Amino acid sequence: MKILTASQIRATDEYTILHQPIKSEELMEKAADKCAKWLVQQHTPEIKEYLIFCGVGNNGGDGIVIARLLQESGISARVLVYGDLEKASQDFNFHWKKLKQQGVIWQKIKAATDLPEIGSNTIIIDAILGTGLQRPLSGELAKIVAKLNECPAKIIAIDVPTGLFTEAHNPASQTTIRAAHTLTFQCPKLNFLLPDYFQFVGDWTVLDIGLDQNFMDKQLSDYHYLTPALTSNLLKKSKKFDHKGSNGFALLIGGSQGKYGAICLSGMAAMRSGAGLGAVLTTQKGCDFVHSHSLELMTIPNEGKDHLCTITDYTVLNDKSIGIGPGMGNTSSTMAFFRSVLDHCKQAIVIDADAINILATNRDLLTQLPENSILTPHPKELERLLQVKWQNDHEKLNLVKAFTQKHQCILVVKGAHTLITLPDGTCFFNSTGNAGMATAGSGDVLTGIITGLLARGHQPSEAAKLGVYLHGLAGDHAKKELGEIGMIASDFIRFLPSAIQELSSNGKY
Repeated sequence: MKILTASQIRATDEYTILHQPIKSEELMEKAADKCAKWLVQQHTPEIKEYLIFCGVGNNGGDGIVIARLLQESGISARVLVYGDLEKASQDFNFHWKKLKQQGVIWQKIKAATDLPEIGSNTIIIDAILGTGLQRPLSGELAKIVAKLNECPAKIIAIDVPTGLFTEAHNPASQTTIRAAHTLTFQCPKLNFLLPDYFQFVGDWTVLDIGLDQNFMDKQLSDYHYLTPALTSNLLKKSKKFDHKGSNGFALLIGGSQGKYGAICLSGMAAMRSGAGLGAVLTTQKGCDFVHSHSLELMTIPNEGKDHLCTITDYTVLNDKSIGIGPGMGNTSSTMAFFRSVLDHCKQAIVIDADAINILATNRDLLTQLPENSILTPHPKELERLLQVKWQNDHEKLNLVKAFTQKHQCILVVKGAHTLITLPDGTCFFNSTGNAGMATAGSGDVLTGIITGLLARGHQPSEAAKLGVYLHGLAGDHAKKELGEIGMIASDFIRFLPSAIQELSSNGKY
């Protein structure tokens, strides 16, 4: 799914109205109907009233229709209007007349002092301003929004929270509605996917209002949202006469004293991702650890006692898909070993954890990265890698895109809505996963999944996108059975096959 700008969405609205054809007021009714049905499904008897705060533009028009539809459903709704009704949009006026005919209670709000008492048994619907905002809120509107944020009531925003820019930075100090949930139309807005703005957006739901899909597909965008439709097309299906050699060899390199669990998790995840063969290259102690925890993984012993060291025979790297870094450490011998691995690797590899930290402190190694190698940093590792402390998430996005273009690599920036950035600057945000996955070893599992997908023959960009999606989906399956609190990384490995089965259209992989 493409993530479009506010201007692109407005253009899509106009194209849809002209070519479906559908009247603009009918499209507004359709969008508001989707919102109202969602609200009715979420409604509980404890909610006594919905206060619909409306501006006089089209976002306010959505709110007007929502109020009318809620009342038709037998739910108490009251409208509070901010703005000059003489300057209301055409579609607002169309639905405003219908609202008054139906007898919905409404009140004009000119200042924060006009606001009624709002209790915790009320739902506030924010339909004041939409996507057209060009400057921060000021004056009485800013005071109204600030007072609404202080209310004990839950706030649900329509399309975007009032005061939030969709593609530009919103400072935390800027007055913006702080919604618990946002109902947005057709596609998520860029800022919904960035950590800086969660405090304003809350959880969010995309409502398909039937905008022209062909027109949307032709819009140019660097940003995409990973959906089941997009990722399922990437899956390589198993064939009847496949054998283990057909499904590739995944080699995971890492481990050091006290940190062998990390590389073992990676190896097991690679096997669960469908690699035909899997091995771990680690110290002798690490090999003993792997053998005690996995019956399927082979081991390749390194001569290092507690840490990896350089080896004489690098043919062990041949004909294998390589993931390196989990639990590896960063001693001088390990750094020398990593440098030698890069010297002998010609195909894209997966680089994680300590291997990323070694890159960060040995910048010359960046020139040795095989093209389209996949780096999987968490935020702190990314900060070390970029050697810059960004001021906000938009600055971070630009830095990440510049890095991938300069070094012709793929960055997988881990977190909620994990970001995959390709060398051409195209970005993908993930739609799967949950907060319970913030646990030790989760990233090691992701490294193994991506390496296993490379082994199966996926191109690096496919392996990164599909690996991130499946990793999150396995976490979602684990959450359903175990609950969000207390999940551990090995749970994600256990649920990988069911995640793959869900994504695959015919249940075969």
